[in-house]
Amino acid sequence: MRRKEAVWIKSAPLSRDLIGKIATGEVVERPTAAVKELAGNSLDTGAASVKVEIREDGLDYIRVTDNGCGIGATDIRLAIGT
Repeated sequence: MRRKEAVWIKSAPLSRDLIGKIATGEVVERPTAAVKELAGNSLDTGAASVKVEIREDGLDYIRVTDNGCGIGATDIRLAIGT
């Protein structure tokens, strides 16, 4: 299987409105929507392997692990808000 090359789109700060929606659970209504988004992010980074772990129907625990190229060092502070 040929691995696709990742294409990076520059990160941008989230709006206060969107941050509020995320904090109140308005953006992700179901665990399956979160898994779909996270798995899609993995594929966008060029991952050839994606592992999904779920506990309690995704209400207690969701972990998505991949072998993609990840986030660039310059974007990590923006991603976590520091």
